[in-house]
Amino acid sequence: MEVKMEYLMLALLIAAIILMIIILLRQIRSEKNENSAQRSLEIEMLGSRLDDLRRDFQSGSKLQREELNAAIESNRRATTDAVGRELSDVRVVLNEKLDAIRGVVDEKLTKALDERLDTNFKQVADSLGKLYSSLGELSKLSGGVQDLNRTLSNVKTRGIWGEQQLGAILEDILTPSQYDTNAITKRGSSDRVEFAIKLPSKTGDRGYTYLPIDSKLPADIYSRLCDAADRCDPDGVAAASKELEQRIKAEAKSISTKYIDVPQTTDFAVMFLPTEGLYAEVLRIRGLSEWCQSSTRVMIAGPTTITALLTSLRVGFDNFTLNEKSAEVMKLLSAIKSQYAKFSDQIDLVQKRLIAASQSADELKHRSDIIQRKMKAVSELSDAESRALLEIGLDGSED
Repeated sequence: MEVKMEYLMLALLIAAIILMIIILLRQIRSEKNENSAQRSLEIEMLGSRLDDLRRDFQSGSKLQREELNAAIESNRRATTDAVGRELSDVRVVLNEKLDAIRGVVDEKLTKALDERLDTNFKQVADSLGKLYSSLGELSKLSGGVQDLNRTLSNVKTRGIWGEQQLGAILEDILTPSQYDTNAITKRGSSDRVEFAIKLPSKTGDRGYTYLPIDSKLPADIYSRLCDAADRCDPDGVAAASKELEQRIKAEAKSISTKYIDVPQTTDFAVMFLPTEGLYAEVLRIRGLSEWCQSSTRVMIAGPTTITALLTSLRVGFDNFTLNEKSAEVMKLLSAIKSQYAKFSDQIDLVQKRLIAASQSADELKHRSDIIQRKMKAVSELSDAESRALLEIGLDGSED
């Protein structure tokens, strides 16, 4: 409050000085004709006075600034002490609250962690059980793969496997009467083809023509070709492809020589390759399939191709059977037509007899009506009298 009063007094003093300067300036203007020396003296006195006022103002301002700084410092210390005490109290309360919250959180975290650990351990145990089961299945699968490798590494077992696969396809599509197994297709030869399709034919004494189908599986060459492709070895791929081409050509010549015998067989045979991968590699060799068809009359087929071929043959069998049955159906229709005339005569006779019977029934109905009208004129007896006269019992039966 004292500082504010001092500032107010200082402001009033400055205002008074300014007012005095203004008055002097007016006096100077009104006294233009006075002695200039006197005015200079007055100006010097006024300047001296202003210097005194400035020094007083500076000393008073310095004193007031020191007092203000001291008051601000005192207030700052007091405020700092008060804030420090309040912060200390708040810190104590916060620590207590945090301890309580920490205890609750620790309890919940411990419970949740225990539950999660139990669940995870259970899942891990289940996963380990499934892993052990999968390892067992993998071990069995590995054994099966080894057995398959041993099977495919043997030439005889490879042939049996291809033959079984071809037999399964034939069994799914055709009936047993439409093909033969291990048939001799060439006259004067003892070589037996694995399967021979019976194509209906009017030539020959058997009534059908054989279509020879033989399975081939050069698994050793195909395995070397796949290994070279996996290693990105173009030279190995080229060598294996060349060897595969030579093997397929040799097998095609063998099938053509052993099993094709026109007109006992068709003028071509089929070489069945049991895997689509092997079939694709054979088709990838340029000109090989065309050479086999043109030079040896042997068509190369994979599982999908042989299925399509057999399906088309089955449709042909159905059409041929339908054509054979159509003649029998025409004979049956002719017999039915001849018997239908007799059946129509019998129907006319029955109709005439029914008309006569109907006329007789109408005559009987007419006579019954006449008798009933005549009977109405006769006096009626009581029920007991009529029963006694006709000897009819109470139950309606005759005594």
